[in-house]
Amino acid sequence: MKINPLFYFLILFSAMFSTAIISSCGGISNFGDEQTAVEDSLGYEKLLGTYIFKPSREQAERLRIDSNEVITLRITKDSLVNFKSGRYEGKYYIDKMVLMMTPYPKEAYSSTWSYNYFRQTKSNSFGLKQPIATYNNLSYTIEKLPDNDTLHICGYGSDPKHEVMRLVDFKKIK
Repeated sequence: MKINPLFYFLILFSAMFSTAIISSCGGISNFGDEQTAVEDSLGYEKLLGTYIFKPSREQAERLRIDSNEVITLRITKDSLVNFKSGRYEGKYYIDKMVLMMTPYPKEAYSSTWSYNYFRQTKSNSFGLKQPIATYNNLSYTIEKLPDNDTLHICGYGSDPKHEVMRLVDFKKIK
């Protein structure tokens, strides 16, 4: 199967655009910590595992969920595909769909994750495929604190009160 070079350009452009927007926005909320985007190549193996997300009051309100909930995301090797371009895909499982800002049913869901590292821009491209295409899906970055190697998968989206808001922050637990 031959993939159009335009596809790779769009992936690279969206990764660079998302990173530039997120790193340069002064009006981003939910930044009580100093997490920064991981700029070195992780390899897909380090992404595999279980992550949890405990929403703040503001995140829970925007995602239309209870702030006392803990959402679990599992990034697995199921159906792993290694494309010759260095892009990888596999399965993810989430126990409550909070990856979209639309009022989509908040039930358990499984779909495909994708990962690629771009040496030229020193950026990790990570995505979680959504069940339906909307214009307000989240853009993802892989982040960590400067003094800690625990990975975070953070999803950013537009918010009426802010330019960009960290709506989900899945912290790796194993």
